[in-house]
Amino acid sequence: ETGSPVPTDLHYKGKPWPNVEKDHAAAVTYMDSKVGEIIQLLKNLGIDDETIIFFASDNGAHTEGGNGEDGVHDHRFFDSTGGLRGQKRSLYEGGVRSPSMVRWPGAIRRGSRSDLQWAFWDAFPTIAALAEAP
Repeated sequence: ETGSPVPTDLHYKGKPWPNVEKDHAAAVTYMDSKVGEIIQLLKNLGIDDETIIFFASDNGAHTEGGNGEDGVHDHRFFDSTGGLRGQKRSLYEGGVRSPSMVRWPGAIRRGSRSDLQWAFWDAFPTIAALAEAP
C-alpha cells in the first residue's frame, strides 16, 4: 500500500477477513510490538521501575480507513467498542469512552484495574503533580 505507516497484513494475510480488517489488526499488532521495544529499552537502561508510561486513545473506535475497493474499517468486526453504542465522532459512549493504561512498575501493581473516571485534560496536572512541579 502506498503511504501505509505499518507493514500491510503482517501475519493476518491468510485470515478470511476483509483486507481493511487485516490492515487494522496489523496496525494494532505493529504498535504493540513497538511499545514492547520501548519497555525493553527501559529495562535495559535500568529505569523501568521509576518510569511511568501513559497509553491512551484519543477517541472511541473508528469507522474509517481502507480504500474504495476494500471498504472501510467496521468497528463491529473486532467488537472495538466493547458493545457500547456509537463510534468515533458520535456523542454516544462508544465514541467518547476510550482505553487508557498506565504502567509504572515501581508504584502500580501489575494487572490492577481502576474504575476512576477521567478525561485526558487531567493528564497534564497529574503528571505535573507526580513530578512535583511548582
